Amino acid sequence: MLAWRVRREPQTTHEAVSANPLDLQIAFLFAGLFVAFAAITDFVTNHYGANGLHLLSFVVGFSDIDPFILSLLDGKFQVSQSAIVSAVLIASGSNNLLKAGYAMVLSRQKTMLPAAAWLALTLVISVIYAAYV
Repeated sequence: MLAWRVRREPQTTHEAVSANPLDLQIAFLFAGLFVAFAAITDFVTNHYGANGLHLLSFVVGFSDIDPFILSLLDGKFQVSQSAIVSAVLIASGSNNLLKAGYAMVLSRQKTMLPAAAWLALTLVISVIYAAYV
């Protein structure tokens, strides 16, 4: 057995190409998204109030929600703190709905259905919470 292992041909290895996630281009993209979400959120809260913020948070959930949430927590918007909490939950819930869609489409397995259903349920819970707060 040992002789077979020694004489066995060496396996070729492929080096994984990795990119630095903290690359300067990514930092500029994140900063641009942060500024854009802050400006859009300011416009929406000034013109449409908490209801507009809830709708915006649902739409933003289908993208990168981190800059949106950071701009919500950093900004001084003309909405209550509970409206901001609701907006964060709605954005997280709609982002989970997007992840449920990814899970179903990319896996193409029925075994993924319970996980996708739980992810979609978080959106329903978030919207119910926002409606009653």
